[in-house]
Amino acid sequence: MKFYKLMDGERVISEILSDQDLEKKLIEIRDSPNYSNPILTLVDPLGNTLTIGISKNLGFLNFIDSSGNPPYFSSVGNRSLSETNEIMVFYIEGKHFTEVPKRNCIPIETLIEVTKEYIKTGNLSTVINWEKD
Repeated sequence: MKFYKLMDGERVISEILSDQDLEKKLIEIRDSPNYSNPILTLVDPLGNTLTIGISKNLGFLNFIDSSGNPPYFSSVGNRSLSETNEIMVFYIEGKHFTEVPKRNCIPIETLIEVTKEYIKTGNLSTVINWEKD
């Protein structure tokens, strides 16, 4: 059976078998007091990775194929925020922070739908815009 690994840093926190499994797990993590704006990695059976940053209301996505070579793709939310320096802070393993431009953040409901589509199709969703990093 094909499964995805949902990871927090180097630690596998869940094996994902379906889009419903992923939705349930992301909502559980978002609502958990044990996580504060975590950065998770969804690894597909081919080794491609979809990095997922989650907060209560917004999140970001970043895709890297299994080769690890560019191009990399990041979610784009509100492009007009490019004019500002607004950022959001997310945490890897709850310790190491990274700043993400708010323009790359999307509503959490949209993030969940986009990640579910990725599980179902193996392709990046056209529901949101992506930019090459």
